[in-house]
Amino acid sequence: MEIFAAAGNGATEEVVYPAGYDFVHAVAAIYDHGDVPPGDVAGNMTWFTSYGNWIEMCAPGYLIETIWWNRSMDEAIYYKVSGTSYSAPIAATMYTILYEAAQEISYATGISLSNEDILEALFIALENKDGKTVPKPKINSPMVLDYSKKFDIYNGYGCIDIFDAINYLGFLAMKRLSAGTYYVMEYTAFSVSVKVNVTLSYKASVTNRLRNRYSVKYIVYKYVGRWVEYSSGSLTRTYEGYGWDIWKATISFPPSPGGTKYKIKVYIYTTYDDIVLIGESFVNIYVLEASPW
Repeated sequence: MEIFAAAGNGATEEVVYPAGYDFVHAVAAIYDHGDVPPGDVAGNMTWFTSYGNWIEMCAPGYLIETIWWNRSMDEAIYYKVSGTSYSAPIAATMYTILYEAAQEISYATGISLSNEDILEALFIALENKDGKTVPKPKINSPMVLDYSKKFDIYNGYGCIDIFDAINYLGFLAMKRLSAGTYYVMEYTAFSVSVKVNVTLSYKASVTNRLRNRYSVKYIVYKYVGRWVEYSSGSLTRTYEGYGWDIWKATISFPPSPGGTKYKIKVYIYTTYDDIVLIGESFVNIYVLEASPW
């Protein structure tokens, strides 16, 4: 069980409990898009939030629209409230969404995702930069996300990006499902006058749930002083076995006097209920055969 608690509204570094306990996720408040005081911008820490090196993350907490039951009128009315007491439930809700996404991904792939995986996805997708501001969340590639966290006393490790977090959960599941680990096969074209055909063969480990829900694709990069995308395509399934499939593709390289360096990246791609479970899970190349002419 994970516990999220409000950092408090004292506008000081004084530690507030229970948020200050090591086993609790302390959540500070930031301005969201919409109602922002003059002179401030969305993403800035609010004027009232508590802060300090004990803060773990932040979430919107200013003029949050909610519902209040008016007993005298016997009806629900909408009104806006502010405080870290509203930031903490938002952060907890993001964790809950991630928990549900983990169950869906586990069902779709047959790969179990633990609470540690959920927390890893949550924290790796936190977005922050130095100072009192946080950047607007954007959807990143799972391979762009890393552990080079930025921490400051105002926002902790940053604001939760739920899109990146779900994407990263899919990345974890499919990486474990793949036949190997991250690998890029480098190939140097050596034919001076005739194109080179490369037969790419990949052995994919699959579960029954994923059997007809996935495809295998590739990207070829060419070195021209730096690596640039040269071509891309899909492999064709040529054999379906018990728990694994064979996929193949033939890739052609043009004549290359003096040799040109390429590298080939293979990845599994699938969707489940409109959730992209993997965008760039790199896997081992099973066989690579070159036919120069």
